[in-house]
Amino acid sequence: MLILRRKKDQKIRVGLDVTITVVDVKKDGSVVLGFEAPQYIGIYREEIYEKVRTDRRQVLEAEKAKSENNSCSDK
Repeated sequence: MLILRRKKDQKIRVGLDVTITVVDVKKDGSVVLGFEAPQYIGIYREEIYEKVRTDRRQVLEAEKAKSENNSCSDK
């Protein structure tokens, strides 16, 4: 893991296409970040990413089970 220290309005570049800007640092220690990236790059908070990943996995498992049931009934 790379750990960087940045101040308000400073930026971090990730590859050629992603820029992260420290927009604000609140008194409670929370940091407001801004992300600039092409639309095809998904940017999620960790808890949202995990929810999306879990939901996708459940859909794929349901589709697989449905497909297996359909192939069994064709025999």
